[in-house]
Amino acid sequence: MSSQDLLLLRAFDKVDWKKTGKLHADEVSAILVSHGMITRDEVIPTMTKLLKQYDTKRDNWIDRSEFEQMIKGLSASRSGSRSIPLSLEALALLRAFDEYDTQKDGRLSPDELVAMLAKQGAIAKGDRISTMIKLLGKYDTNKDAWIDRSEFEQMLQDMHPTTPAPIPPTTRDISEEQILKAFDDADTLRNGKLPTDILTNILVKHGKITRDDIIPTMIIMLKQYDTRRDNLLDRQEFQRYLIDMRGRW
Repeated sequence: MSSQDLLLLRAFDKVDWKKTGKLHADEVSAILVSHGMITRDEVIPTMTKLLKQYDTKRDNWIDRSEFEQMIKGLSASRSGSRSIPLSLEALALLRAFDEYDTQKDGRLSPDELVAMLAKQGAIAKGDRISTMIKLLGKYDTNKDAWIDRSEFEQMLQDMHPTTPAPIPPTTRDISEEQILKAFDDADTLRNGKLPTDILTNILVKHGKITRDDIIPTMIIMLKQYDTRRDNLLDRQEFQRYLIDMRGRW
């Protein structure tokens, strides 16, 4: 099993925080999209196909063994499938690559690539020509004046290495009160609620989760605690999440 498959299984286990051994189809699709296995445009047709193939009980739920077979099948079917794990920042750029690849031939021209990187904020807009020359010189391994997906993945690995920074030991003892204070500090609008991306950043900063845990944690928050379904958690909902996570960190 590849390191990418292991990351996907880890995400499955994180989202399955109640330890039921299964996830709903929408949770599975969110994991696959967030890890760059499928694009957002592919969700409906791809999940329809995957459910037909792997949902043996036909209940729109995928258990862990079915999920493991699913990701093995996806990895085998993808041309030039990824052999190295990528950080969340790199995965976001990889999804952008797929969106810019309108011809679906697995490659981008130098102009398209640099335009995409500039739009995503990965390079300064004034550096386009010099960046284009550097990228082609270093990553265009087959010298065809295009950057294909596998070449781009290697570029991303160099730009965003996945080795996580060690968590200082003191952050492991951060109390719930300190995290809730960070909630209050981040609530600049004073409306008592925050989006999940800010909440997960608070948890990362305080050493409760790693950056690789962000997407699974956001899914859990939205699925289990966002009672208004507005993609926000209020202070009480966030506190309930913290209470439920006691002993899990």
